[in-house]
Amino acid sequence: IMGPALGAALALIDIEIMGYSINEYTGPGWLLVIMFMVDLFMVQCLFREHPPAKNENKNATDTSSEQAQLLADEKQTASSYGGVSNGQTEKDSKKEVINEQSPSETHEKKSNVDIDDNAVSEEPTEPPPSLPLVLSLIFIQFSLMIGFSLLETIASPLVHDRFNWNVNDCNLLFTCGGVVSLVVYAIFVMLSKRVADRSLVFTAISLCFVGFLLAIDWEGLNWVPHWVLALLPPYLGRFLTGFGLMYGGVMIGRSIT
Repeated sequence: IMGPALGAALALIDIEIMGYSINEYTGPGWLLVIMFMVDLFMVQCLFREHPPAKNENKNATDTSSEQAQLLADEKQTASSYGGVSNGQTEKDSKKEVINEQSPSETHEKKSNVDIDDNAVSEEPTEPPPSLPLVLSLIFIQFSLMIGFSLLETIASPLVHDRFNWNVNDCNLLFTCGGVVSLVVYAIFVMLSKRVADRSLVFTAISLCFVGFLLAIDWEGLNWVPHWVLALLPPYLGRFLTGFGLMYGGVMIGRSIT
């Protein structure tokens, strides 16, 4: 939103400073020069380097050693009371506990352990995505990016040639497109928790398909019958509707794929 909005604001400026003209064509360029100078200053003066992270293996080893020490301390505490040993070693205590258990209890515990091991080993593993699926998603993403690039590059000369719009009108058009993208993205965030990804991708492609059909200048095609042209609404309304649908479809598709 901010880019086209700034362009629309700069289109209102037409001044000359030290021999340099600042107008709707040169204003965005001078604004970017100033912004990049500020970026260089921030990177050089405000950014700080952070030391590299410690070795994760070393941290894991230290943590395991600490846990083993804590377990040893707990066992030491359990074998004594009030700091006075009960005269029985931990090994003897374990032997007594084992001897006191009946054979049925011992067999039951062993069977439970076997069941748990089988349950862990039988957990289903999700297979890796297939190659056709990956290639199809790449193609969908490629199609959406081509559509968005087409909007960014062809829309401005098209509206200038077809509707005689100026630079300020084009900036307002893309500003409205940015607003549509924000609204669609907010709806997408809410729907993504309830709707399947397949349905969202299908919706995005459908919006782009219908949007591009509406944006076509059917009146300029000689092979279209006149009765079909008579049924079509004015091209300006069709183009604006298709432009909004394409922006919304591209936003959903780029977010989900």
